[in-house]
Amino acid sequence: AVWVSLDGDVDPGMYDYAARAIGEAVQKNPDYIVFDINTFGGRLDAAFDIVDTIMGIKKAKTVAFVSKKAISAGALIALSSKELYVLPGTTIGDCAPIVQNSDGTPQIVGEKIQSPLRAKFRNLAQKNNYPELLSMAMVSPDLSVLELKHKDSTLAVEAAKYEKWNAKEKAFWGTPKVLVEAGELLTMTDEEAVALHFSKGTPES
Repeated sequence: AVWVSLDGDVDPGMYDYAARAIGEAVQKNPDYIVFDINTFGGRLDAAFDIVDTIMGIKKAKTVAFVSKKAISAGALIALSSKELYVLPGTTIGDCAPIVQNSDGTPQIVGEKIQSPLRAKFRNLAQKNNYPELLSMAMVSPDLSVLELKHKDSTLAVEAAKYEKWNAKEKAFWGTPKVLVEAGELLTMTDEEAVALHFSKGTPES
């Protein structure tokens, strides 16, 4: 295995480093390339470039290892790997794109930016077998997600769609559990990342 550390702000400098490190790693023909991620996020353009570079790795299996946090653009980078592991006490999620107003307060940008970002999360979830709806809930605060269970079956559904179900369908699945409240963004602890089928496990070190 070859380890690549992605630590600090996600910016063009991190992309340049990642591209160079991945190029050198691939030349060694490893079985695994492990990305040790610790970031609060940063620029989306740099994150997209890093994601596309990781997705371009064909022979080695890619693994994201969140050592402390993968917030915002860091969560996007984490989901570009085939497998995800997190250490105890880590957090991952909350990728709503934001800008700073003239008074310095943060504001979530509109649908024009959210839409392609959601599509990127959806694409990564489909390719790497992460929960698709919950992945998009990291981006859009108006996306409320419910969990429904019937015997051994579990289903995640948008709250808005659930409300349109008929009484028979609701009775079949029983009382839903709220996974993501409206007005919130999905941000997970290490235990939640395992329970929601993002993380493969929580090693001690």
